[in-house]
Amino acid sequence: MKNEPIMISVVMLNYNGLRYLKRTIQPILDLDYPNFEFIVVDNGSTDGSIEFVQKFKNIRLIMSPKIGEKNFACNYAISRAMGEYILLLDNDIIVQEREILSNLILNYSNLHKAGTITLAYMDDGEELSKGYGGYFGYYFSYENPYLTSRQISKMNNIVVGCPAGIGLFIKYSLWKELGGYDEDLKFGGDDNDLGIRICLKGLKNYLYSK
Repeated sequence: MKNEPIMISVVMLNYNGLRYLKRTIQPILDLDYPNFEFIVVDNGSTDGSIEFVQKFKNIRLIMSPKIGEKNFACNYAISRAMGEYILLLDNDIIVQEREILSNLILNYSNLHKAGTITLAYMDDGEELSKGYGGYFGYYFSYENPYLTSRQISKMNNIVVGCPAGIGLFIKYSLWKELGGYDEDLKFGGDDNDLGIRICLKGLKNYLYSK
């Protein structure tokens, strides 16, 4: 008997994102991986998002008990996830690679001291992007220059300073050990903070830009 593939929890944070969910949910459901759950954690939506998500039988809808607190909502949902790995996504991410979960697990296993893997991204309809990880400079955060998708794709598996929560892959046990996002950070800095704590553990943040 073959061993069952490692379970992955795809966790998507939503707040009044109905216009995005109409485009982003189906590509997740269509992912080519045999053992994953899809969790949508809602942060107090009033735009019909909740009713829309409820139409899908294979999505776990979790209601955050604290409205409008992003870091708490992410931590709350992940604490209830069943996967060995977590892919944390914003609600406006359209995943275009059906095999991405298999590739992320493979990369995580093979990369040296992997802590997180962050997904590179392009804004819809744009030819240039700054979405290829966070970096630290003399004045803390480094401002990424715009690059083409071809340039970014060549950066696959490089080490970055910190991940971007827009698309973040991490082992559940590590997330739990770190305590997840710092819920005292109300207005940003959460991804930088997580990346720094990863580095302080002697682990690395990598970019997935295939």
